[in-house]
Amino acid sequence: MIKLTTMATTARGIRNNNPGNIRKNGTQWLGEVPGNDKSFKTFESMAWGIRAIYHLLNNYSRLYGCNTIEKIINRWAPPEDNNDTESYIRTVSDLSGVPRTSRLTTTNRSVMEPIVKAMIKVETGTYLSRIINKHGICLSVIKQNDEIMKNALIASAIILGAFILGRSTKPVQTVNILHRDTLPPIIRIDTVRDTLLVPKYVHVERVDTIRDTVDGRPIYMPVPISSYLFTDDSTYRIDMEGYNVKARSIEVYPRTITQTVIERIEVPAKPNRWGIGVSAGAALTPQGIRPYLGVGVHYQLIVF
Repeated sequence: MIKLTTMATTARGIRNNNPGNIRKNGTQWLGEVPGNDKSFKTFESMAWGIRAIYHLLNNYSRLYGCNTIEKIINRWAPPEDNNDTESYIRTVSDLSGVPRTSRLTTTNRSVMEPIVKAMIKVETGTYLSRIINKHGICLSVIKQNDEIMKNALIASAIILGAFILGRSTKPVQTVNILHRDTLPPIIRIDTVRDTLLVPKYVHVERVDTIRDTVDGRPIYMPVPISSYLFTDDSTYRIDMEGYNVKARSIEVYPRTITQTVIERIEVPAKPNRWGIGVSAGAALTPQGIRPYLGVGVHYQLIVF
């Protein structure tokens, strides 16, 4: 924003159709066009510039809690930007007749209109009525622009709702199986051979005692009896028990059975895109969203 001062009718905000002197940033406003001013935005018409003020003040309230004249101006024209912020606040409050600390409903145009007029007077040195007379605009134009956008959103919502409803109510096309053929099975026998059998699991189950004779005297020797598990986790598994068991090799002959089933199905016919029918819904007109009923020839571009 700019300092509180008296300006001529050719003030910067007037030349840029930007009576609020909104600075350039990453936001692209409706009606904004490229301009020669490096610091402030340029709008296509004064109506778009005034509309931006209303929406920016509403964003101040919604995002930053600036819902009084005092809070709004402190953000709009902060002292650190060399603005006379206090004088700005007093002037807007005096011209609008709204106390500086009164809570504002920024979405209410009738509440914000006197405040916006006062801010434009501070920014450009010109009253809004003179800007309206000079540029042939009025606040109803601003409201009409917003109404067009609102109607466009409503129309988009109606189209989306119709699409979702059509998808959810679309009948399921059944496919009839006309014939089923089953081919004879194919049996294939493979050979799996493993010659390096190492037990994967060894566990001592019990200890037996054997008797022998040494120099004519009997002796007793304990012999551990263990469980051995040989497996490759896929084709074979051997569970054995004994003392110091060793498995030399193993051959496995697994059978693989393959059977093919062929189904002949009925394919739905290609739908006819041309037709004559009655259509009803909502139409977007210059007067807003209006109900529509008509009869006509139609061609279906997309089949869902």
